[in-house]
Amino acid sequence: MSYLFTDNDFQALESVRQQLGFVASLAAVAMGNPQLLCTSEELYHFVEAQGQAIQAALDAAQARADARGQGQPMLGWDWVHALRIAAGDQLHTPRGIEERITKQLTDAAAADPDMQHVLDEWRKVLAGCDGLAEPAGAS
Repeated sequence: MSYLFTDNDFQALESVRQQLGFVASLAAVAMGNPQLLCTSEELYHFVEAQGQAIQAALDAAQARADARGQGQPMLGWDWVHALRIAAGDQLHTPRGIEERITKQLTDAAAADPDMQHVLDEWRKVLAGCDGLAEPAGAS
């Protein structure tokens, strides 16, 4: 089996190697061998990588918060109607509610990847219901 690395992958691996050098230097000092001091380059790569990891987590959290703010959340009655539709009771649900629920679940899936499973199941429910078509633009 062979693997190809992109330039970004290679640079990331090189950065990890440099970080390991920094950690090894710190361990050597801690073990009483101060001759193996870390270089400024190793220290830079270590600190830079930690900053990138923190920034990536902050960016992901902000993206989820932004996506949540764009749509209306599912309210209690929306869930009740979704369960009624799933159970086959289309007579006791408002007209067009499936489009609203699909939109809300689509927005929720954009904000939280775990909600994609809920959206997928909802689409299966709609596909299996007589007289209910999946709303336009939903795929």
